[in-house]
Amino acid sequence: MRSRKTLLSALSIVLAVLVAACGGPRVGDVHGRIVDEAGRGLAGATVRLGSTATAADDEGNFSFVGVELGTYELEARAPGRAPYVAAVTVGSRPTQLEVVLERIPFPPGCEPREGDPELPLVYCQTFAQAESLEEIGWHVGSGEWRIVEAAGKRWIEGASDGGQRWAYVEIPELADARRIVVEFTGTYVSAGNTWALQFPADTPEQAHGSTFMVLSAWDGVYFRRYHENLAVAESTIISPPKLMTDEVVTLRISYDSETREVDMLRNGQRPFEYPVRLPEAYLLAGSDQTLLKLYVNVGGAAGDTVARWTDIRVWAE
Repeated sequence: MRSRKTLLSALSIVLAVLVAACGGPRVGDVHGRIVDEAGRGLAGATVRLGSTATAADDEGNFSFVGVELGTYELEARAPGRAPYVAAVTVGSRPTQLEVVLERIPFPPGCEPREGDPELPLVYCQTFAQAESLEEIGWHVGSGEWRIVEAAGKRWIEGASDGGQRWAYVEIPELADARRIVVEFTGTYVSAGNTWALQFPADTPEQAHGSTFMVLSAWDGVYFRRYHENLAVAESTIISPPKLMTDEVVTLRISYDSETREVDMLRNGQRPFEYPVRLPEAYLLAGSDQTLLKLYVNVGGAAGDTVARWTDIRVWAE
């Protein structure tokens, strides 16, 4: 009798364990990598699985650990890339994914042209179809920025309004790029005359950070290196003459970290100061150097600056 009770007790314990095991939470892991069309990892891409979100590491890798089994919506996003959305089933075995985020097609006016650099075009914006900065991936660091129409074009416009103002866009391909070419058309429409484009920048919270700046100033167009938000005065290259109010200029700046060379074309012509070979201490590259910034500042006694940019193109590899 006692042995029968002992057997029943043991069976009850085993049955309870099996019921608990079957009815308890069952979980799995999801691992993956966010890449571009060439298979390069997209650092910082945001990934959401159901209601849980994370960010990809420097190589584009991400993980969700201890996820209850089931089917979830996976969403991945990165600046300048079309979002990816798909259903993912999480099983008891680890789920491995590779997610390709394709570049958002460039707007009209970005077609290849004769004389373009022989580098991949990684960014182009004519603002032709833009109503706001946010819808095309731009962010305001400080000040008032807007899209305007003038002289048959659409422009991004910034006003200094008593201080340093900037807006920026992230271009992931600038990270660790060996060669970068930036081209833009710009003008200023007030008396200030202190406006600039910066690349490749690293600090969205600061007016400059560490970057190269192409600046329209008092006596010409400047090329200047900034380090941790301070100008490196010795790096300044001045190309006269000064740009005048309502004068439209197209600038193309080339930077090669291997040859240490900087070159510039001003309305298709090379100023006599260029090309220039930079000292090694002025070279700029890194995984954090992914921003292109626009900048306006008070022009001394001349007062505030209102400036405009359009037809921004960036090539990099």
